[in-house]
Amino acid sequence: MLSGFFKRRALNKYLRVLPSALRKDYGGGPQYTVGQIMTAISKYGLSGKYTHYAVALFAVQENIEAAFTEHFPELEYERVRKELADRFFAGDLDFKVNIRRLSSAGNAPGGTPTCGGSD
Repeated sequence: MLSGFFKRRALNKYLRVLPSALRKDYGGGPQYTVGQIMTAISKYGLSGKYTHYAVALFAVQENIEAAFTEHFPELEYERVRKELADRFFAGDLDFKVNIRRLSSAGNAPGGTPTCGGSD
């Protein structure tokens, strides 16, 4: 039960903090490298335990499965992506976090106040 609480808290912080942190440190591109995401998580004091979710949210989608195999070999990218889609994006597996238009109210249909939404 507590692990679910900490996981939810970490994911919400990723969605609240990482968009502006990544934009500030690496520019306003739509997606970032695994290294940039991991550096931002460390730099801004976020939990490193759930980094795979941040990578699934913000990483360059080309070769993402290879990146998952390299950095998180025990996890399946599609499962992580589905879990995020179900939790934050009304089941839309094609979600993209829009870091440019992040607002306190969110901008996705059915999105949460902490997500950037779908394009």
